[in-house]
Amino acid sequence: LLSLGAKEVIITLGEKGIFYKNSRKSILVPAFVVEAKDTVGAGDTFCGALAVKYADSEITEDILRFACAASAIAVTRHGAQTSVPTLDEVNSFLQEYIVC
Repeated sequence: LLSLGAKEVIITLGEKGIFYKNSRKSILVPAFVVEAKDTVGAGDTFCGALAVKYADSEITEDILRFACAASAIAVTRHGAQTSVPTLDEVNSFLQEYIVC
């Protein structure tokens, strides 16, 4: 994808995490291990969380981890819109969770 002109590539790997690459760096962020109840909305939640953090800076491992955490929370709930976590929920999750 980079050779075709994309400046940045993010590939979601489900239970294996997230892979990011640009011309200068590659980042692999492992997934959070959670008990998934419903995956509807997980991708949208990931993209929304990524956009919130990415708006003012370049992609970093912390930004990818934040988006991964938001989608991990989302899959533990039923529904699409009702599964999207708040900013406080994602920050609390990141403070309490040990990445496996």
